[in-house]
Amino acid sequence: MKRKMKFFAALLACAMTISPIAAVAGQWVPMGQDWAYMTDDGDFAKNCWLWLDENHDQKAALYHFDANGMMSKQTMLTLNGDGETLCINIDENGIANFYAYSAGASWYTSDMIYPVLMPAYAIHMANGQYCYYLPDGVPYYNFAEVKDSYISELTDYGPCYAADAFIPIYHQGSAPGVWEPMECGIITNARFAKNCLVTVSYYVGPGDNYDDVMSISDFLARHIDYNYMSVSATDANGYVTACTMMAVE
Repeated sequence: MKRKMKFFAALLACAMTISPIAAVAGQWVPMGQDWAYMTDDGDFAKNCWLWLDENHDQKAALYHFDANGMMSKQTMLTLNGDGETLCINIDENGIANFYAYSAGASWYTSDMIYPVLMPAYAIHMANGQYCYYLPDGVPYYNFAEVKDSYISELTDYGPCYAADAFIPIYHQGSAPGVWEPMECGIITNARFAKNCLVTVSYYVGPGDNYDDVMSISDFLARHIDYNYMSVSATDANGYVTACTMMAVE
């Protein structure tokens, strides 16, 4: 099935603010029988999904907070995209543990939501979106644990290239199966090594693709229009060293 190719630059506009911020870890706050979450900005998360490492073992689970800032539990929430629907089950502990996905009447799949391996981070509100920042104040996610994401334009930052990234809901680190950037994904930043090898994949027709392999510098020089990345290799820092970019027709 051909992947839906869409560009989400507006959604990703939050990430590339390099100026330092205070990276103070958020905290859970009891509210009677319920729970709220205070972000590093000192505000309570509201009407949003967050990947949180509740027991500090670097394995983050997916939580939802309603319009009043209360953690959702024992419920099923439905998200709708452009012809796609995602139903997420939330257990009695507030953890999203199962999703069911449909794209119209074409196909349907279900799977568990597995914990996401995350380094130490802080959650910061930027341009109306909750973003994940490392302690140096830069939004960044180690792509050794993530394979697929929507990305915006690559930018040269001296020792590396970087791009805004939106990671869809996924399982076992790869093959998310959900191509709509639902709000339960992770908004962050990807970094690319200077020697990164890029494979550009062009869609010709059903079952017909052709690939073109080049250095990341050549890729940028050719001004190829793209919006989706699949990572095949990273270095020790989690920088992408080999990836496939899906060219936009």
